[in-house]
Amino acid sequence: MRIESVTAHAFGPLHDRTLPLAPGLTVVSGVNESAKSSWHAAIRAALCGEPAARHRPWDGESWRVAATVSLDSGETLTVDRDLDADDGSLDVAHRVGLDRTSFGATACVDQAELLSVLDTADGLREHLRRAAATAGTDGTVEQALERLVAPDEALQKARNRLREAETDLTVARREHTRYVELSVRARQASAARARLAVQEHGAELEALAARIARVRELQERFGDLPPSGLAARRSSRPRSTGRWPRGVPADPRADRPVRRVGR
Repeated sequence: MRIESVTAHAFGPLHDRTLPLAPGLTVVSGVNESAKSSWHAAIRAALCGEPAARHRPWDGESWRVAATVSLDSGETLTVDRDLDADDGSLDVAHRVGLDRTSFGATACVDQAELLSVLDTADGLREHLRRAAATAGTDGTVEQALERLVAPDEALQKARNRLREAETDLTVARREHTRYVELSVRARQASAARARLAVQEHGAELEALAARIARVRELQERFGDLPPSGLAARRSSRPRSTGRWPRGVPADPRADRPVRRVGR
């Protein structure tokens, strides 16, 4: 994250002034009471809010600061914060994975804390330990490293689960495609069986209709009585197959000429 600029619309002695910050290190210098501390406090207030009451505008105007911040992702954020009210402005600390307390412990060092570093060699180590703990309280570097390693391990596990899920999804899609193909083939086979059954039933109906027509023909010719004699047997014999109707006994004498014997 890099702070590109901060604008003090009304903050302490500052009024409608903008401080651009160059890439890398920017040093703000000046004599006493030249608003160096006010600019530092304005930057912190623009990013996190909750400034000290001593930084209220000297001329009684509305309490307001703004800042432009660029993130490592390439995104640029612009914050315009009304410090007299909780206007719901973006808390930049959250965008870099911190809260206001941890951001204050790592990104901002007060002048009194700088003096404590000069007074004792242990002061620097204490502030570094506080910064590593990211919460502004007592802690160790090992604890800070644990806080850094744990999210990385969780992220790696999440990535592994994502890859497994993607593999399962690929297999499921392939099986679904196979299922759809088999379903189409099953419907086609079922339709073919239905058409074949209709054709077979149609052939059976045609055969039954032919037999019924033959029966009606015989009934019209001979009435309700069964036929008798050679003519009856010939007329009742099927003309197409040369076979006798089922149930009518064949007479071997039917085709013999009739002779009369005198006395």
